[in-house]
Amino acid sequence: MAKMAEVKCICGTLFHARAADVARGWGKFCSKSCKATAQEKRTGQNAAYYHRKKVQRYASEYGGNPEFDRRGEYVGFTATFSNEEHDCNKD
Repeated sequence: MAKMAEVKCICGTLFHARAADVARGWGKFCSKSCKATAQEKRTGQNAAYYHRKKVQRYASEYGGNPEFDRRGEYVGFTATFSNEEHDCNKD
């Protein structure tokens, strides 16, 4: 049977991980959800994904691009328009 080491997770839970995994730098988290929480804090990928989805929804709903500040709060709306109807050379 493999040697087990007692490890403390970032959430404070004590759990047993294989000693070989701890030596490799693995076995840091007690569950997938704790690993996902730590990874999101480090990378911010999930928040960025949902921000892009929100922008796409606003763009399709209102026909333009919403403007958000760095915290992700709605600031205003920039309407996109086409110059196809406008002819500058028209007399």
